[in-house]
Amino acid sequence: MFDNHFQAILADTDHARRIHYQIRYQVYCLETGFEDRNRFPDGQETDEWDDRAVHFLVRAKATGDWAGAVRVVLPNPRGLPVEQTCQLDPGAHPNVLNAPLGEISRLCVLDSYRRRVPRLAKLCGIDHLYQDPAYRQPGTVILLGLLRAAAFYSHRRGIDSCYLLTTPGLARMLNRWNIELRAVGAKTEHRGERYPFLADLRKGRERVKACSSALAEMLSREPAYQRFSELEADEQALKLTA
Repeated sequence: MFDNHFQAILADTDHARRIHYQIRYQVYCLETGFEDRNRFPDGQETDEWDDRAVHFLVRAKATGDWAGAVRVVLPNPRGLPVEQTCQLDPGAHPNVLNAPLGEISRLCVLDSYRRRVPRLAKLCGIDHLYQDPAYRQPGTVILLGLLRAAAFYSHRRGIDSCYLLTTPGLARMLNRWNIELRAVGAKTEHRGERYPFLADLRKGRERVKACSSALAEMLSREPAYQRFSELEADEQALKLTA
Protein backbone atom coordinates (compact mmCIF):
# COMPACT_ATOMS: atom_id res chain seq x y z
CA MET A 1 0.00 0.00 0.00
CA PHE A 2 2.74 2.48 0.93
CA ASP A 3 4.83 1.61 -2.11
CA ASN A 4 1.96 2.29 -4.50
CA HIS A 5 1.77 5.93 -3.50
CA PHE A 6 4.91 6.91 -1.60
CA GLN A 7 8.66 6.44 -1.73
CA ALA A 8 11.09 6.20 1.19
CA ILE A 9 14.50 7.74 0.49
CA LEU A 10 17.83 7.56 2.29
CA ALA A 11 19.18 11.11 2.53
CA ASP A 12 22.77 10.32 1.56
CA THR A 13 23.70 13.72 0.10
CA ASP A 14 23.99 17.21 1.58
CA HIS A 15 21.04 18.33 -0.54
CA ALA A 16 18.85 15.51 0.78
CA ARG A 17 19.79 16.19 4.38
CA ARG A 18 18.86 19.84 3.95
CA ILE A 19 15.42 18.71 2.79
CA HIS A 20 15.21 16.49 5.86
CA TYR A 21 16.08 19.38 8.19
CA GLN A 22 13.57 21.64 6.40
CA ILE A 23 10.79 19.10 6.96
CA ARG A 24 11.70 18.97 10.65
CA TYR A 25 11.65 22.77 10.82
CA GLN A 26 8.19 22.83 9.23
CA VAL A 27 6.81 20.24 11.66
CA TYR A 28 8.62 21.02 14.93
CA CYS A 29 8.95 24.80 14.62
CA LEU A 30 6.00 25.97 12.53
CA GLU A 31 3.28 23.34 12.93
CA THR A 32 3.68 22.06 16.50
CA GLY A 33 5.82 24.75 18.12
CA PHE A 34 7.93 22.12 19.88
CA GLU A 35 11.10 23.99 18.88
CA ASP A 36 11.85 27.71 18.83
CA ARG A 37 11.95 28.83 15.20
CA ASN A 38 14.26 31.72 16.13
CA ARG A 39 17.02 29.20 16.84
CA PHE A 40 17.01 28.12 13.20
CA PRO A 41 17.13 31.24 11.01
CA ASP A 42 18.10 29.12 8.00
CA GLY A 43 14.82 27.19 8.21
CA GLN A 44 16.55 23.89 9.05
CA GLU A 45 15.93 22.23 12.42
CA THR A 46 19.10 20.41 13.52
CA ASP A 47 20.78 19.30 16.72
CA GLU A 48 24.04 17.82 17.98
CA TRP A 49 23.01 14.26 17.10
CA ASP A 50 22.59 14.73 13.37
CA ASP A 51 26.26 14.13 12.60
CA ARG A 52 25.88 10.70 14.22
CA ALA A 53 22.67 9.76 12.47
CA VAL A 54 21.29 8.53 9.16
CA HIS A 55 18.29 10.37 7.74
CA PHE A 56 15.26 9.30 5.71
CA LEU A 57 12.59 11.10 3.71
CA VAL A 58 9.23 10.18 2.21
CA ARG A 59 7.71 11.78 -0.85
CA ALA A 60 4.43 11.29 -2.69
CA LYS A 61 4.93 9.65 -6.06
CA ALA A 62 2.07 11.45 -7.77
CA THR A 63 3.26 14.95 -6.91
CA GLY A 64 6.90 14.63 -5.86
CA ASP A 65 6.01 16.52 -2.66
CA TRP A 66 7.89 15.70 0.53
CA ALA A 67 5.65 14.20 3.20
CA GLY A 68 7.71 13.10 6.21
CA ALA A 69 11.06 12.27 7.75
CA VAL A 70 12.81 10.18 10.38
CA ARG A 71 16.37 9.57 11.53
CA VAL A 72 18.26 6.75 13.19
CA VAL A 73 20.95 7.83 15.65
CA LEU A 74 23.68 5.21 15.34
CA PRO A 75 25.64 3.62 18.20
CA ASN A 76 28.47 5.91 19.25
CA PRO A 77 30.70 6.63 22.27
CA ARG A 78 28.50 9.56 23.33
CA GLY A 79 25.55 7.26 23.86
CA LEU A 80 22.07 8.10 22.58
CA PRO A 81 19.70 11.05 23.04
CA VAL A 82 17.20 9.10 25.15
CA GLU A 83 19.91 8.41 27.73
CA GLN A 84 20.26 12.14 28.33
CA THR A 85 16.52 12.80 28.33
CA CYS A 86 15.15 9.97 30.47
CA GLN A 87 15.90 7.92 33.53
CA LEU A 88 16.25 4.48 31.97
CA ASP A 89 15.97 1.14 33.71
CA PRO A 90 19.44 -0.34 34.39
CA GLY A 91 18.85 -3.29 32.05
CA ALA A 92 18.12 -0.99 29.14
CA HIS A 93 21.65 0.37 28.87
CA PRO A 94 23.68 -0.81 25.83
CA ASN A 95 26.57 -1.95 28.01
CA VAL A 96 24.23 -4.20 29.94
CA LEU A 97 22.59 -5.60 26.82
CA ASN A 98 26.04 -6.06 25.25
CA ALA A 99 24.59 -5.32 21.84
CA PRO A 100 24.62 -2.28 19.55
CA LEU A 101 21.57 -0.06 20.00
CA GLY A 102 20.30 2.76 17.87
CA GLU A 103 17.56 5.30 18.41
CA ILE A 104 14.71 6.14 16.07
CA SER A 105 13.85 9.80 16.46
CA ARG A 106 12.55 12.91 14.71
CA LEU A 107 9.73 10.81 13.30
CA CYS A 108 7.46 13.37 11.69
CA VAL A 109 4.79 13.77 9.02
CA LEU A 110 3.78 17.11 7.54
CA ASP A 111 0.43 18.45 8.70
CA SER A 112 -1.10 18.22 5.22
CA TYR A 113 -0.62 14.44 5.40
CA ARG A 114 -1.50 14.02 9.07
CA ARG A 115 -4.98 15.43 8.52
CA ARG A 116 -7.72 14.27 6.20
CA VAL A 117 -7.37 16.39 3.09
CA PRO A 118 -9.71 14.89 0.47
CA ARG A 119 -8.32 16.88 -2.47
CA LEU A 120 -4.71 16.04 -1.59
CA ALA A 121 -5.59 12.41 -0.93
CA LYS A 122 -7.32 12.09 -4.28
CA LEU A 123 -4.38 13.72 -6.04
CA CYS A 124 -1.98 11.26 -4.41
CA GLY A 125 -4.22 8.32 -5.16
CA ILE A 126 -4.82 7.48 -1.50
CA ASP A 127 -8.39 8.68 -0.97
CA HIS A 128 -9.48 5.05 -0.71
CA LEU A 129 -7.51 4.77 2.54
CA TYR A 130 -10.27 6.71 4.30
CA GLN A 131 -12.55 3.71 3.81
CA ASP A 132 -10.15 1.36 5.62
CA PRO A 133 -10.43 1.49 9.43
CA ALA A 134 -6.77 0.48 9.75
CA TYR A 135 -5.58 3.45 7.69
CA ARG A 136 -7.80 6.39 8.54
CA GLN A 137 -5.22 8.94 7.49
CA PRO A 138 -2.41 8.93 4.93
CA GLY A 139 -0.07 9.92 7.76
CA THR A 140 -0.48 6.43 9.20
CA VAL A 141 0.81 4.84 6.01
CA ILE A 142 3.73 7.29 5.88
CA LEU A 143 4.70 6.44 9.47
CA LEU A 144 4.80 2.78 8.52
CA GLY A 145 7.00 3.49 5.51
CA LEU A 146 9.41 5.57 7.59
CA LEU A 147 9.65 2.96 10.33
CA ARG A 148 10.17 0.20 7.77
CA ALA A 149 13.08 2.13 6.22
CA ALA A 150 14.63 2.81 9.64
CA ALA A 151 14.31 -0.82 10.72
CA PHE A 152 15.67 -2.19 7.43
CA TYR A 153 18.71 0.10 7.52
CA SER A 154 19.36 -0.69 11.20
CA HIS A 155 19.25 -4.41 10.55
CA ARG A 156 21.74 -4.04 7.70
CA ARG A 157 24.07 -2.26 10.14
CA GLY A 158 23.79 -5.05 12.73
CA ILE A 159 21.49 -3.02 14.99
CA ASP A 160 18.67 -5.28 16.12
CA SER A 161 17.19 -3.01 18.80
CA CYS A 162 16.34 0.69 18.81
CA TYR A 163 15.11 3.12 21.41
CA LEU A 164 12.02 5.15 20.65
CA LEU A 165 10.92 8.06 22.87
CA THR A 166 7.27 8.54 22.05
CA THR A 167 3.74 9.10 23.22
CA PRO A 168 1.57 6.34 24.68
CA GLY A 169 -0.77 6.80 21.72
CA LEU A 170 1.88 5.97 19.11
CA ALA A 171 3.11 3.07 21.23
CA ARG A 172 -0.40 1.62 21.36
CA MET A 173 -0.78 2.05 17.60
CA LEU A 174 2.48 0.20 16.95
CA ASN A 175 1.46 -2.58 19.32
CA ARG A 176 -1.81 -2.96 17.39
CA TRP A 177 0.35 -3.60 14.33
CA ASN A 178 2.16 -6.32 16.31
CA ILE A 179 5.29 -4.16 16.57
CA GLU A 180 6.26 -4.85 20.16
CA LEU A 181 7.66 -2.00 22.25
CA ARG A 182 9.09 -2.67 25.71
CA ALA A 183 8.92 0.17 28.23
CA VAL A 184 12.45 0.81 29.56
CA GLY A 185 12.00 3.84 31.79
CA ALA A 186 9.69 6.25 33.53
CA LYS A 187 7.50 8.90 31.99
CA THR A 188 9.26 12.13 31.14
CA GLU A 189 8.15 15.58 30.03
CA HIS A 190 9.71 16.17 26.64
CA ARG A 191 7.45 18.13 24.33
CA GLY A 192 4.58 16.64 26.29
CA GLU A 193 4.26 13.27 27.96
CA ARG A 194 6.73 10.78 26.53
CA TYR A 195 7.89 7.29 27.45
CA PRO A 196 11.11 5.53 26.44
CA PHE A 197 10.59 2.21 24.67
CA LEU A 198 12.89 -0.38 23.19
CA ALA A 199 11.90 -2.08 19.95
CA ASP A 200 13.39 -5.48 19.15
CA LEU A 201 13.64 -5.20 15.38
CA ARG A 202 14.62 -8.83 14.90
CA LYS A 203 11.57 -10.16 16.77
CA GLY A 204 9.45 -7.49 15.15
CA ARG A 205 10.07 -8.90 11.69
CA GLU A 206 8.72 -12.25 12.85
CA ARG A 207 5.76 -10.81 14.76
CA VAL A 208 4.65 -8.77 11.76
CA LYS A 209 4.04 -11.99 9.87
CA ALA A 210 1.08 -12.58 12.19
CA CYS A 211 -0.54 -9.30 11.08
CA SER A 212 -2.95 -8.87 8.23
CA SER A 213 -1.48 -10.16 5.00
CA ALA A 214 -1.40 -6.67 3.45
CA LEU A 215 0.45 -5.12 6.39
CA ALA A 216 2.84 -8.04 6.71
CA GLU A 217 3.64 -7.89 3.00
CA MET A 218 4.23 -4.15 3.12
CA LEU A 219 6.53 -4.21 6.16
CA SER A 220 8.59 -7.14 4.87
CA ARG A 221 9.03 -5.87 1.30
CA GLU A 222 12.57 -5.02 0.22
CA PRO A 223 14.25 -2.77 -0.60
CA ALA A 224 12.67 -0.50 1.97
CA TYR A 225 14.15 2.68 0.51
CA GLN A 226 16.14 4.17 -2.35
CA ARG A 227 19.20 6.38 -2.00
CA PHE A 228 18.74 10.03 -2.89
CA SER A 229 22.00 9.95 -4.84
CA GLU A 230 20.51 7.25 -7.06
CA LEU A 231 17.47 9.39 -7.74
CA GLU A 232 19.68 12.31 -8.70
CA ALA A 233 21.68 10.07 -11.03
CA ASP A 234 18.51 8.69 -12.62
CA GLU A 235 17.07 12.16 -13.17
CA GLN A 236 20.36 13.37 -14.64
CA ALA A 237 20.42 10.38 -16.99
CA LEU A 238 16.89 11.18 -18.13
CA LYS A 239 17.92 14.75 -18.89
CA LEU A 240 20.90 13.53 -20.93
CA THR A 241 18.75 11.19 -23.01
CA ALA A 242 15.82 13.57 -23.46
